[in-house]
Amino acid sequence: MPGARKSARRALARAVFPATGILAAICLAAQLPATSAAAATAPPVKWSPRLGPVPGAKTSTAPALADVRLGTHRSDLFLFWTAPSDPPGFKISYARSISLRKDTWSAPAQVLSGKVRTRSRPAAAPIGSATSGQVIVVWRDAASSRILYSIGHEDKGGVLRWLGVQAVPGAASSVGPAVLQPLHSDAIVVTWRGAGGAVDDIVGFPSASGLVKWATGGAIPLATTASTPAIAEVSTGSESGRIFAVWQVPGSTGRVQFAIAADTAQGALKWSVPRALPPAVSTGAAPSAIAIGQDSAFPLLVVYRARHGSALSYVTLASGGRVAGPFSVPHIRSFNGTAISPGLLAAEDPGDVFYEPFVRVCAGCRAVTPGSR
Repeated sequence: MPGARKSARRALARAVFPATGILAAICLAAQLPATSAAAATAPPVKWSPRLGPVPGAKTSTAPALADVRLGTHRSDLFLFWTAPSDPPGFKISYARSISLRKDTWSAPAQVLSGKVRTRSRPAAAPIGSATSGQVIVVWRDAASSRILYSIGHEDKGGVLRWLGVQAVPGAASSVGPAVLQPLHSDAIVVTWRGAGGAVDDIVGFPSASGLVKWATGGAIPLATTASTPAIAEVSTGSESGRIFAVWQVPGSTGRVQFAIAADTAQGALKWSVPRALPPAVSTGAAPSAIAIGQDSAFPLLVVYRARHGSALSYVTLASGGRVAGPFSVPHIRSFNGTAISPGLLAAEDPGDVFYEPFVRVCAGCRAVTPGSR
């Protein structure tokens, strides 16, 4: 099962991304050798012009992206966002991308017909086997601050069938969570800002009932965050990887730290001590991260908002720890942070009218094999 999923992800990473996104820009990562002198000065990612905005996708939080795998060579991209609604919070809406370049999307629908509410950004990831057609959506409950989740199964017309609402055991937060399906197992990893700002995590496994069986939760030693901690994985071999948690440090500096854990199927992550990105990396919102090398290998791309304002920047982290950047992300801005999926960057962009934000996708962050273009 893990091998089938990895083959699907490799095929997806190698493909030239079909047009499938919000206000979208197709962005290609032109990978540079980590030892090259040019790597420190030349941007390793080529960002396309923007497209969009996504019709009907107005929001006041960062969105979420998930590639729902339907086979070795097919994957449907879903966008999730918080939609305006009556108190006590926002409904979670979603749409399936049909064509990025044509800015074509399925009609917006709502998670569990609008019965769930949140005041924070949602998170989403594929779940199950490479052909399961399932997605897990995780959010902070508006009424209780608990971290809840629901699993959707792809149905006709881009609409998802939902199993119902379940709680992530022991998880509560003042901000939205993050979720990841690792590359080499069926596990699901959720991270969130816990009590006192701790970076908490828990590992779960899909069960025969269609829900998730959760292990005992943990925390990254010595780590505290001001916002949602991002989580991503870099593949380091046929069955091995490094999981990264990346977060905004509390305080006026806006520094960004990260920690690393080995990919695991045992139900517990053993984290390294926190490390800091260079002082030039300073943010005022939650960062996002994804591996952009061939077959999801290094480098790791980290996108973040400026400490003040809405400009977006990024750095890349090589396997040896070398950081290239910061560089600017063109064509797209955000006040609330971004979401990343292979080849795509999504953000709530203030647009031309300040008080009418909308989501835009900048397609990119995908490695291009040298000589393939």
